[in-house]
Amino acid sequence: MIRPSAPSISRRLLSSIAPSFVLAVSTAIAACADPPPNPVVPRLDAPAQATQNGGATASTSDSPTTAHKKPAATTLDTPDLPKLAQTPDASTPVETAPTVTGVIDVPEKLATALIKVTMPPGRTQPRYAPCDKPTCLCPRALSATSTPYAYIELRNPNPEPVRAVLFADSGKADMPLVVAHYASPQVPDRDKREGCFGSVTFGAAPNTMTSSDEIQIPASKSVAVLIQSQFPNAPSGLTVTVKRLD
Repeated sequence: MIRPSAPSISRRLLSSIAPSFVLAVSTAIAACADPPPNPVVPRLDAPAQATQNGGATASTSDSPTTAHKKPAATTLDTPDLPKLAQTPDASTPVETAPTVTGVIDVPEKLATALIKVTMPPGRTQPRYAPCDKPTCLCPRALSATSTPYAYIELRNPNPEPVRAVLFADSGKADMPLVVAHYASPQVPDRDKREGCFGSVTFGAAPNTMTSSDEIQIPASKSVAVLIQSQFPNAPSGLTVTVKRLD
């Protein structure tokens, strides 16, 4: 009896094994013999490169470690702060809209009435130009010198017209005053102050009191009276007296 050789037996055994089992074993052996290279992870901060067909792909790195992109610096928006108003220099004269500082009534009979008045600090306006007499007729030009002032409303509460004289006392011999009056209770604008009514009177040192000329006031009406310092310094307080003449 003839025994088959070893190669013949191997061929017959292999031919009898299912082809699918052979394919599976071959794939496993190939995987163990030559493992695939490490996967390549694209870098996030790498610029895109154009491919041959016009597309874009991310460039790759040989290291499997992913590179992290640095966050962009942020800028905080600062809100606009309000601008502070500039404070005027206290040494510079400031002109503001003139207003009436006090009101004094003419008495019913031959008598006097008195009020205390304060010149608002820091409020100045050009005073009347002086003349060579204590009393200057209106209209009267204005001087280039600005000094403190106050306006008084001289009111006639009586049912008949009256005549009166107003006296302003600065209380200091070195602080003479200027007194003028107008035809209505409205304080005149700067460009209309030259058109005063009657006359302007100037006090003289050492007298502390300056009087107006005669003021005629219609029944139940008022007039505005200006009391102004002749010099840039202002008295701390004024004493104003009105005397009825009829």
